[in-house]
Amino acid sequence: MDVLPKSFRDAVLITRKLGYRYLWVDSLCIVQDDQSDWAREAANMGDIYRGATCTIAALAARNSQAGCFVKRNPLAIRSCRILGNAKNGIYVRGRDIVMEFHTHGKVSSAQPLHERAWVVQEQLLSPRTLYYGSEAILWECVELDATEGRPQGNTWDWKEDRRYRRPKEAFMSLMLSPRAVPGVVDDEFRSFYQAWAKVLRDYSSCSLTRPEDKLVAISGIIRVIEKRTGLQSVAGMWREYFLQEMIWRTFVPVQRPSPYRAPSWSWASIDNAVILDYLQLEQNYELEGRMELLHLEAPPTTPVSQHPLLLPRAYMRVRAALRRVYWHHTVDREPYYLHLEPESGWTQDHWYPDVPPEPSLEIWCMRILHGKALKDQLGSRVDIGSILTKCEGPKNTWTRVGYFQQHHSDMSRERAFFGPGIATQLIDIV
Repeated sequence: MDVLPKSFRDAVLITRKLGYRYLWVDSLCIVQDDQSDWAREAANMGDIYRGATCTIAALAARNSQAGCFVKRNPLAIRSCRILGNAKNGIYVRGRDIVMEFHTHGKVSSAQPLHERAWVVQEQLLSPRTLYYGSEAILWECVELDATEGRPQGNTWDWKEDRRYRRPKEAFMSLMLSPRAVPGVVDDEFRSFYQAWAKVLRDYSSCSLTRPEDKLVAISGIIRVIEKRTGLQSVAGMWREYFLQEMIWRTFVPVQRPSPYRAPSWSWASIDNAVILDYLQLEQNYELEGRMELLHLEAPPTTPVSQHPLLLPRAYMRVRAALRRVYWHHTVDREPYYLHLEPESGWTQDHWYPDVPPEPSLEIWCMRILHGKALKDQLGSRVDIGSILTKCEGPKNTWTRVGYFQQHHSDMSRERAFFGPGIATQLIDIV
């Protein structure tokens, strides 16, 4: 025991105190620096967490030497009675820290463990998690969140108040979604997609020690959803809802990692927080598809024995309308503006680059969806889609470099990018 890191020794103590005999630690049970053993065990990791009685999470630990237990003031989060008795007294409520336990990514409120992308899968797949944080111990399962300060727990009902959705409950709704009906957008789809959008935003906000694990570290979640719903994931995106899946964006452009790991049209091609816009747009617009998906091919998302660099590159073949546009960007933190004409002083909308664009970058808008405003008297419209640039090589081969929304109306000066005379084209996107 003495040779084990402190976090492992603490986990052994917790396991014994809870009355259990067996403990699984990934870095002990997977042979380190052995690619074949890692690929084999990583494929089973989702089943391991799903089959666990309880998962121990050392939230405040930045490494295995930090341990689960920290010095803290447990009274800071407990209610304090200042007048009266236990039944009719007046209390000062302790600080509620439940939400901080569920913050992921590189933000100040996130606990160190929740900066790691692998942990999102571990949290969601585990039926129960016992968190040891810097300020409190917290319990989470499908039905309940509880802390030392609120041991009776929070039983938030997402369907009733929609203030907060417990991660495990949201994931359970993903698993219990009815069999997919391709392209049908109904209440079941909306419930599924709201939960999936939260999973993806949390996951994409986190970091990986090995960037090539981007799809592998979420493959356990994907495999469970595929098995339960009949959906099929292609490069991390659901084939049956591909138009909706293409409506993703990021706030800050970043360089794509090298070597290649995912096609440019997949969120997995970048290392940045990703937002799925479809449900928000649907609240204001009646949306219709304007892109026809003809063929889709991509490597599997689950670990394989073959080295990932040797996997064939993915591509999609679509029929869609393209429009050459121009852009400019003058000041950091300002939007990237779009124009129909070069050197135009009239800004018609802005776009969200996936990668930092070179000043000489030539771009085209590819329309994926068209929307009519639900509550509007002025004929408001929106066109949504990908920003593409031409690739070297075969004709009509493109790569995605960003995302756009163009808003226009019958009463405004803006010219629609996609008027009646814009024909569709057959293109490949890699």
